[in-house]
Amino acid sequence: MNVIYRRLLGVEAKTASVAVWHELGVASVATRIDAAALKFRNNILSLDPRDFLVRRVYDGLMNESKGRGSSRNGALFLEDLALEANWPGPLKKLAAKKFVNEFVASRRVSELADGFKRMTTLRNMGDWVEKERFGLPEYLFRTCPSSLREGRRLRTKFRLGCHDLRSSSSRMHP
Repeated sequence: MNVIYRRLLGVEAKTASVAVWHELGVASVATRIDAAALKFRNNILSLDPRDFLVRRVYDGLMNESKGRGSSRNGALFLEDLALEANWPGPLKKLAAKKFVNEFVASRRVSELADGFKRMTTLRNMGDWVEKERFGLPEYLFRTCPSSLREGRRLRTKFRLGCHDLRSSSSRMHP
């Protein structure tokens, strides 16, 4: 997906993924996987254990601590993830969706902040972009005539820190 995202924006392959995700308003794959796992856990917990085998198996696995590596107990993984996300318990469908959206939003903000700290190429991006923004930036919504497309591509590269100016010299190889 990162290759597609970079092509959509017209930036180099070496552009920081966290910057590309923020510019397009999407979450990382790991965050989306965790969000889907939280919704899956909520669906299981909302089932009646008397009527659904899946819920009984899940409850049984909660008492089982065996398994390491790729054979790790999935129920314990889901419980650890729910603790990390501060999931309150079984929720109705709309409440669960809202909670997952808040989880994804907070995870996106923390991933972006970590990227600003770790990557010198994003040094200026922290000053130029709105960190709490979700979705596409305003300039990508506007229709762009073909004569100005190169300018839009350059603006995107400038925002993401993958331009040839001196402030992006940490990207340059000697």
